[in-house]
Amino acid sequence: MAVEDDDDLDQFLDPDDFGEAFTWNATTIYGIFDNDSYTVEGANDAPIHIQKPTVLVKTSDIPTMAQGDSITKVRTNQTYTVQIFAPDGTGLTVLGLRGQ
Repeated sequence: MAVEDDDDLDQFLDPDDFGEAFTWNATTIYGIFDNDSYTVEGANDAPIHIQKPTVLVKTSDIPTMAQGDSITKVRTNQTYTVQIFAPDGTGLTVLGLRGQ
């Protein structure tokens, strides 16, 4: 079910609440960043630590975004490559990222 009022999404992603600023194609968009990490067993039982950065954004803010585009987290100036799009059906999309 989609959110009926786009302002509700803006409020949810507002930097004063949960969101933070990102730039994409010289445009500022807001999203909620996450960088889960997990450990898997490698050769000889050596642990390998893997990070999985994602950002949750308004689908309407990224209408022409494509796999391979760059998005930059303003606060840290870290740039990521967009690898995966996962719309959730509510007007939000999770972007799977890879650090550059």
